[in-house]
Amino acid sequence: MVTGSEYAQELVRVMDPEGRLKELGSYERSRFRCLLLELAWYGYGRCRIVSARRSRTQQERLYGLGRTERDMEMALLPKSFAVPDAKKVTWVLPCNSKHVSGEAVDVTFSSYVKVRWGTVRIVARNLGLTWGGDWRVRDYGHFEL
Repeated sequence: MVTGSEYAQELVRVMDPEGRLKELGSYERSRFRCLLLELAWYGYGRCRIVSARRSRTQQERLYGLGRTERDMEMALLPKSFAVPDAKKVTWVLPCNSKHVSGEAVDVTFSSYVKVRWGTVRIVARNLGLTWGGDWRVRDYGHFEL
């Protein structure tokens, strides 16, 4: 017989197939594990963690997307990471990114399910998380402590 705890562990494993939550501290890991379980409860069991902790260098490279060498120089970041013809993916300087501190995850939702963003907002708020869908420049898959 499968216990509820075993089922929850398997569900989290399926929703985090790369094991990205393991890169986080125990408190952060438990909070984002709750996020996955709550999303599954509301019918989003096919969502996946696509990013969690990033190194500062990874975040600097992401910041360079859509920015010129001058932009990077102004931000005191390596000019070599500038990719001006790419689409911007982040508006936060690497030193301020919750991904670098391990306090954020990015989730992708299955294209097979109609996502009700109001429900996602409620799940995030009930868990005390900030949801990127509430920001001026929306980032629907981003959740942070």
